[in-house]
Amino acid sequence: MEYLEALDYLYSLEQSSAKLKLDNIRDLLNRLDSPHSCFPAIHIGGTNGKGSTCSIVSSVLSSSGYKTGLYTSPHLQSFVERIQINHKQISPKRVGELMESIAMIMEKMEGKPTVFEVATAMAFKHFQEEEVDVAVVEVGMGGRLDATNLVNPIVTGVTNVELDHQRSLGEHRTSIALEKGSIAKPRVPMVLGNGSAEVHEVIGGLCKRVGAPLHFANEVYLKKERFDKKGQIYEIGYGGEILRVKTPLLGHFQDDNLRMAIKVMETSGLDVEPESIKDGLSKTEHPGRMEAVSEDPLVVLDGAHNPSKIEALIGSLKDFFPGKFAFVFGVMRDKDVETMLRRLAGKGKKFYLTKVDYHRAMEPEEIGNILSGIGNGVSYEVAKDPGEALNRAIENGERRICATGSLYIAGYLRSLYLEPIVRDNHNF
Repeated sequence: MEYLEALDYLYSLEQSSAKLKLDNIRDLLNRLDSPHSCFPAIHIGGTNGKGSTCSIVSSVLSSSGYKTGLYTSPHLQSFVERIQINHKQISPKRVGELMESIAMIMEKMEGKPTVFEVATAMAFKHFQEEEVDVAVVEVGMGGRLDATNLVNPIVTGVTNVELDHQRSLGEHRTSIALEKGSIAKPRVPMVLGNGSAEVHEVIGGLCKRVGAPLHFANEVYLKKERFDKKGQIYEIGYGGEILRVKTPLLGHFQDDNLRMAIKVMETSGLDVEPESIKDGLSKTEHPGRMEAVSEDPLVVLDGAHNPSKIEALIGSLKDFFPGKFAFVFGVMRDKDVETMLRRLAGKGKKFYLTKVDYHRAMEPEEIGNILSGIGNGVSYEVAKDPGEALNRAIENGERRICATGSLYIAGYLRSLYLEPIVRDNHNF
């Protein structure tokens, strides 16, 4: 298959059953010669920060000389971002080849795998064939029944547990913690990041039952020395030393992600020297998270898509880019939109509401109705797509603009400023 043909086929699976279960992905992987069992994995879940944590770990391991696979989701601009080895994205040609072979296998299957299951199988097969030393794998949603939960981990981690995806994972933090913590495996160390006492109790109980040694990210010494819009400088404790490190990642929320990544590497059993920590952190990138793509006017992209991420964004905007913002905002309809808007309304009074062409996207008129109910002196305009929303903001003289509410919004607008390596035929 050609690359764009492969994506058409992949996204045609979007409407197939999205019930969380492992039967289809297990069957598909077995038919692909069990690629998931051919490499050790670092398996990271959690509500927020798991993508940044995976990017940090992957970058450091690459700097350490390991041939390191990285599988994350969703992508910002192009599908090839999801599957990388040592910072190099999978080629469009390879996506087409893998999709063609997987499609032939799927014709013989009873169950129809979902988009995420097929993408996961593609990543694992690529890592197998390229003979990676280790793969850093981000959980898609939840953990217990996530397609990634068939890997053989050397360490697992849960960054935090917040309210998100409640329809699939449960209405309470304890039920969500149970789902996310169930990536724990016997005799495999688990690292737990921030969480309430009840979350620690649930995941701690899980680890005890399966025999997984439990470690905590807050055991890592970390002190922020300085930060500005170009990056952050820290003192961190690693291997009995105090290291002075710099990262281009912005946002106070990266403090927790850095602690998490350091503890994951400490417990992985892999040989990672202090110099590799420094080098890897200096090269870590995680686009679409507090990313300034323009200075005049200032345009900041952030894929915050739940209330806790919005809260983290607001706190970081205040310190890294002080002042009031206008917001380009679009969101998926299964999110806690009212709470997100209430928090953003305290940071800016003008909203440019929009959507991407995706079946889960909330109509901007619906967002406007919610915003009107909040009051608080905010005003809004409706635009047909994120590009039009951003242009209206600029034409209206807005000098400080933040686009948020969804990674799809951030990805759409990022493509207006930064050309992707390869363009897809879908803008989500």
